[in-house]
Amino acid sequence: MKIKELLTESNWIQGAEAETSKGLKCYANNPDATCFCLYGAIIKCYGDNKLDVYEKIIEELYLPNYYGNVIHWNDAPERNFNDIKNLIEKLDI
Repeated sequence: MKIKELLTESNWIQGAEAETSKGLKCYANNPDATCFCLYGAIIKCYGDNKLDVYEKIIEELYLPNYYGNVIHWNDAPERNFNDIKNLIEKLDI
């Protein structure tokens, strides 16, 4: 599954990797996870191959290559789902 097939405006979140349908924060690989930030969606969709996708995003956004930069980008107050949607569609991830 690609991120663009997983994330929607209603299940994209900020401030946590993932959440359950009850709003409890959890890890993206938790079977009860229903909502995801961009980083959580990378983990959910790409598992062991997540670094390839992570690097694509870093290159596209011109972010420094350090852990957490995609998380910070996702969680920026000015970020909205259209930003996420445009990115994942452009990268076809």
